[in-house]
Amino acid sequence: MPGGPLSGITVVDLSRVLAGPYCTMMLADLGARVIKVERPDGDDARQMGPFIDGTSAYFASVNRGKESIVLDLLVPSDRSVFEALLDGADVLVENFRPGVLERLGYGWEKVAVRWPGLVLASVSGFGQTGPYSDRPSYDMVAQAMGGIMSITGPPGGDPVRVGSSIGDLAAALFCAVGVVSALFERRVSGVARHVDVSMLDSQVALLENAIVRYGASGVVPGPLGARHPSITPFGVFRAASGTRLVIAAGNDEIFGRLCRVLELADVARDERFSTNESRCLHEMELEGLLEAALAARPADEWLVVFEKARVPCSPINDVAAVLADPQVAARRMIITLDDSGSPGAGSPGSPGSPGAGSGSSSGSPGAESPGSPGAESPGSPDSGSAAIAGLRVAGNPIKLSGVEDPTTRPGAPGLDADRDTILAELGIHRRERAMATDVSASFEVTSWNEEPFDQRADGAKLTTATVTKSYSGDIEGDSVTEWLMAYAEDGSASFVGVERIDGTVGARRGTMVVRHVGSFEGGAATAELTVVAGCGTGELAQATGRGDFLADPAGKVQLELEFG
Repeated sequence: MPGGPLSGITVVDLSRVLAGPYCTMMLADLGARVIKVERPDGDDARQMGPFIDGTSAYFASVNRGKESIVLDLLVPSDRSVFEALLDGADVLVENFRPGVLERLGYGWEKVAVRWPGLVLASVSGFGQTGPYSDRPSYDMVAQAMGGIMSITGPPGGDPVRVGSSIGDLAAALFCAVGVVSALFERRVSGVARHVDVSMLDSQVALLENAIVRYGASGVVPGPLGARHPSITPFGVFRAASGTRLVIAAGNDEIFGRLCRVLELADVARDERFSTNESRCLHEMELEGLLEAALAARPADEWLVVFEKARVPCSPINDVAAVLADPQVAARRMIITLDDSGSPGAGSPGSPGSPGAGSGSSSGSPGAESPGSPGAESPGSPDSGSAAIAGLRVAGNPIKLSGVEDPTTRPGAPGLDADRDTILAELGIHRRERAMATDVSASFEVTSWNEEPFDQRADGAKLTTATVTKSYSGDIEGDSVTEWLMAYAEDGSASFVGVERIDGTVGARRGTMVVRHVGSFEGGAATAELTVVAGCGTGELAQATGRGDFLADPAGKVQLELEFG
């Protein structure tokens, strides 16, 4: 949306599937530039139907107008690109499971120090705090746990999911409000905030009067079908020929007009129906009287009569009828995607593009980090392009004076389609690594600290290793940006870790977070460590060495790594 109120705002979008992407799509509709950072196998939504010519229409519907770049945040060169993106960004949106972003090195405590003007928005199933914070969630889980399913559906029937993904969408809406509010505060005070939005919290917020009804009466609200719990008549009514319509008489005056149109003067004077409170107490009797009168005509004829009498009413449209409705068209709420892809799209990329590693993560909010070792990439009909010319999708419901509201919008980006454009803007041109020479590094593991790591069903644990490092030799300048990555395998245990530490050349200490899976009691695993040292954003040296990690906390291992 050129000239929108968020024009000039850059959003880096680490989210996937629905809640996060829907939030960032709204920000894009309001004028923000959204750069979607995808793992090498792409957003899970690219593999979700329906498909048009092998491309996910589902993905296209919530990722229009964005740009795409593939980055594996366990690959040092890709982390450098990601951090360069954050250098120029205003907002970072993510929906990993709480704790994943911290393990990647981009938790709020670090972000707030290094990028003090960056708003971090986190959407998760249960929020960043609380006893459920590390649980995975999907829309259905949020709807069920948040109570909305318990008040949806016919009386006495089975619990029913709301027909759209209100668990995800409510969180997306609240997150967008939080982001805009944080941007406003930053403009006034210069302070950026961490926006923490939970799908469960959002469902509780949408319970509306169910909470206060329970507090006032002590009766647990249940499903009421299409009727309103506090207003009568307010629901679906049968008319002639099996047709139905909605009537919403929200106050006594409207109810009086409804009775006049239906020629029910006696009903209007009846003490059982004289006030909204009394009508709610006698809802079933009133419904029978109204439907007896409505049986004289089909619903479409009554709609004309009620509209003239200014009685709020509606047909019950299916999706096809909604798309054909003249009011919806006049408000430009159904738009089409053009075939240009994302606003800055270059040549479509592929999962094999430079800097792309391997890995996968679950589509649920709070899933594991991109590039998780051992994960397999799910196949898809076509993850390389997401522009579907002529696809009809929902438009932007926020109408602003003086702001363009076009009937066509740029499509969603192909996977990695904007890599060249984005790298060029950052001054990065797929350069080869310049290697330093005559540099060595010494590593000594001085302590272990194990704690439960129950986010995997295989019993993985989180281990923190404190490492002492020293360098010798010639590195350009007097500072070094160090990436420490480790992977160990002895048949019973595996490790992966990554940490970035900035500082001066010389003896330094730092912490590396690694994960190990499987039995690792009293034994040792052979570790392979890769270190990338750099000056500024340019990578200068890389080395790999092997040694033993001991399970004994008192054990120490020293790895001599030669650069060059």
